[in-house]
Formats: sequence, structure tokens, C-alpha cells
Amino acid sequence: AGPAPGAGVDEEALSEAAMDLRAWLCVRACELRAALIALLPLVNELSFVRNVLEQAQLTGASLARVGADMRAVVLPAVEAAVAAHLDRSLCLARRHWDAALTAFEQGQGAQPADSLATAVGPDAGGLGHEGAAGEGAALAAPRSLMRWPPLAIIANCLLGALGELRNCALRQMGPRTRTAVAVELQGCARALAQVTSRADAGGNSELRDKLRAMADVMLHDLLPLLDAAVTCIYGGQAAPAGSAGVQRRPGAITAAL
Repeated sequence: AGPAPGAGVDEEALSEAAMDLRAWLCVRACELRAALIALLPLVNELSFVRNVLEQAQLTGASLARVGADMRAVVLPAVEAAVAAHLDRSLCLARRHWDAALTAFEQGQGAQPADSLATAVGPDAGGLGHEGAAGEGAALAAPRSLMRWPPLAIIANCLLGALGELRNCALRQMGPRTRTAVAVELQGCARALAQVTSRADAGGNSELRDKLRAMADVMLHDLLPLLDAAVTCIYGGQAAPAGSAGVQRRPGAITAAL
């Protein structure tokens, strides 16, 4: 008869080797986490960030079989990268809004040329009704946004920023995205209120009335549109903006404002 299974095996040596391997894996996982936290926020393409996450998920699943699942280490870094990308997009959108609003004020509320109609089209942002995949009918932007250059520009910027998030749509980022968009729109609304106050104090009733009409469109058309866009990305189904269903539904962004 041959030797019994395990005969001659140094159990203490095996245990020590296993501990050394676990220590090595922990060090490498910490190094990977530090590298991702430092580098991923600098990436402009969210599709690349998603690819890193997918590779980490596959690697983590394999390492989990030896008790070294590293997926939980990677996810926070990916979330931080997506958040940084969104913050950059919202900051750029705000600069465009401020410039457009200043030009509108200096032009005494001059109406845009017909070419502005292309700024926000029916398929602006390319957002569909089927969630992050963007499949289904396009989320239509209300035509009322095209009457006002600042609203057309901010709508185009924000829909574009939300559309980019589909490349790495993490469901847990939904609440943060809603809050970030709400804060951005609050800032735009405050800027609009300041311009309206200046027009009123200067006795420019025509400009004041136009600015008030713009504020009304922001409240009743732009906010529900963006709320529906966020819903399309992070789950659930939303009707096209401008429909009765969206107008009756308060939504998270609208409620926050």
C-alpha cells in the first residue's frame, strides 16, 4: 500500500506559505486601490473606467476561490472617478450657462436665430426609455427650451453629461447624480433670479418679463426632463419630457428644487 494522503507534508510550512501569499495579495490589493484612486479621476472616457471595473470584477471572481476577493477594493475608486467626471461636466455646463445668460442680458433678451433650434433636438442626449443601455425611443426635449438661448445651452450640456454617464452607469450613483444636478440647477436658478432683479430695478419690464418666462420654462419643462433622464440611466422607465405623465410626476430632482 502506498503512503496515506498527506503523508510527509509539512503542515506548518504550508500554513506559513499561505499566510505569506495572503500578505502579498493584501499588499498588491492596497497598491492597486491607491493607483486607481489617484489615476481614474483623471480619465475623461467613462467607457475606459467601465472596462477597468469589468476586468477587476473578473479578476476578483477568480481570486475569490482562494479567499482573496478584491472587488470591494476597486468599486469605491470607480465611483470616485465617475463622480469626478460628473463634477467636471457640471462645472463646464455652469460656465456655459453663465456666459449665455450674460449675453442674453446684454442683448436685452433678443430672441435667437432659427439656427438655435438645433441646440436641443428631440433626441438630445441620446437617452432612451430602457435604462442604462439607452435602448428604446429617445427622450424628447420640449420645444419650449429652444425659445431661450441660455435654457437651450444648459439643457444640451446637462443632457450630454448625463448621456456620458451611461458608459459607466453604477446604480448606487443614482442618488448622488440627482443631488448634483439639483444643486447645479439651483445655482442656475439663483443666477437667473439675480438678472431678473437687476432688470426689474432698472425698469426694464420687457427683459424682466422674458426672464420670468424663462424661469417658468425651467421649472415646468427643463426640471422634469432632467429628472426623467436620470431615471432612464439609473433604473425605471420615464415618459418623454413634455408629456402629461412627466408633468404630473414630481420626481426627485424637481422635488429637491
